[in-house]
Amino acid sequence: MDVPANNSFLPDLCSTRAVLVVVVVAELMALVVTLVATYYDDFSVGRLAITSLFVQWVGLTSAALVCQLRPRLNRLAPSVAAVAVVLLVVVDTLVFSVVAALVMSWVTGTLMPGSLWSMEILVNGLIAAIADAHSLEAAGDKILRPFEDGSLPTPYRGAVALDGNLTLDLLSQMARSPLLEHADLRVAPASPGKA
Repeated sequence: MDVPANNSFLPDLCSTRAVLVVVVVAELMALVVTLVATYYDDFSVGRLAITSLFVQWVGLTSAALVCQLRPRLNRLAPSVAAVAVVLLVVVDTLVFSVVAALVMSWVTGTLMPGSLWSMEILVNGLIAAIADAHSLEAAGDKILRPFEDGSLPTPYRGAVALDGNLTLDLLSQMARSPLLEHADLRVAPASPGKA
């Protein structure tokens, strides 16, 4: 059973256009990661190819997982669905980081027991978490949906933690919303400009 488009929090990653966007954005990210790495080493087309393969692999498998789980995830509260998607992408990234480390160790002949887990794998997971959380900013005013549809009591009187990465317009809209006029709003600043 598919969730109606106007009632869904997560984007439809099953469409051809969405897959194209994932491929293009993943390739741009691979290019940026490779260019940043050239600060320490010389530029290498081989490094770009390996980085591109890894980022495409993670991006497309994450999109496929979200595509398949979208109907179930949209039944959850938006905040729970957002956390679930971030965790899904991070776990997918960590799994493929370990697989990539295994493959690269096997190819180079340096496979040693206990050498799979490294700081690089944790960095990959952290980058995935930051990138995925940033992409959820696109949710915009859908963040208010649980208050509007009655999932949460209105006016809400509890504490609300707001991510400082949300746009200033959205933070302002939430601060002025009658749905949250009695709530204890707290913003975790993401940058000095938003503090």
